[in-house]
Amino acid sequence: MLQAPQNEVSRELQSRGVELQQHVSFGKGLEAAVWRNPGMAPDQVPVYDRPGHHTLSLYLEGGYKVRRLDDTKAGESAPGKLCLLPANHQSRWFVGDSLRMFHLYITPDYLNYLAQSTLDLDPRQLELKDETFKDSPFTESVVNSVFLSMDWQGETDRMALGNAAQLLIFDLLKNHSDRARNLTVRGGLSPRDQRLLKDFIEAHLDQPLTLDDLADQIGLSPYHLARMFKLSFGIPPHKFVMAQRLERAEDLLRHSGMGLAEIALECGFSSQSHFSNSFKAAKGLTPRAFRTL
Repeated sequence: MLQAPQNEVSRELQSRGVELQQHVSFGKGLEAAVWRNPGMAPDQVPVYDRPGHHTLSLYLEGGYKVRRLDDTKAGESAPGKLCLLPANHQSRWFVGDSLRMFHLYITPDYLNYLAQSTLDLDPRQLELKDETFKDSPFTESVVNSVFLSMDWQGETDRMALGNAAQLLIFDLLKNHSDRARNLTVRGGLSPRDQRLLKDFIEAHLDQPLTLDDLADQIGLSPYHLARMFKLSFGIPPHKFVMAQRLERAEDLLRHSGMGLAEIALECGFSSQSHFSNSFKAAKGLTPRAFRTL
């Protein structure tokens, strides 16, 4: 059974019988969820009353008859539309048909930390916009290509999901706040930091690894780490970690008598089937077939 997000918007949805389909917590004030709302009677109006967190919502399916009752200027709802609900906002909603929606929940403390560490913004001067039914091709692309294509419960996918969440937040800071500013990250990681990260990854391949884990090693924000890592290594952190897992697995297949399940565990895969599928996708052969070469 999925553990529900512990925040005001989620509790309001649950109290109205909305189904939680997926949930992942990245820690440090950041969570994502997918909900399916079957539609509600006119007297069942969801009310968000000054929640203590920010909510980014993207409609995935349906929702053509959703209306924000407290905002007469809001546009038309439809799949692909974004709603941004800042902390401490108030809103009331009519849900006249079924819809499926993606939510990203961000605490103010975490948003302020990212604003200061990536944009050099004074958090006291930062304010997210209250937006309803807006077009956001970037958000729609990230959610569809990353969040909806990965296993939220698989430890090896969590780093890619965390990276995608960082990108969504950075886009909010740049394009959906009253203190928007462009940021260009120049250069990459120092040779020392590259060695530290490679050694840390190598020493912890049998464990789940997150962007926060890597960022903590060299004192960067997760967003900066992801950007500078790609500049230095040519690929995002999650792809680098996967390549290292596969390289170790290949070595064990060649030079050890360990079983496939044991190798999967040793290399940090969530299961033997996940190991086999990932290995075949990268090498063109299943681990069992590779071992017989």
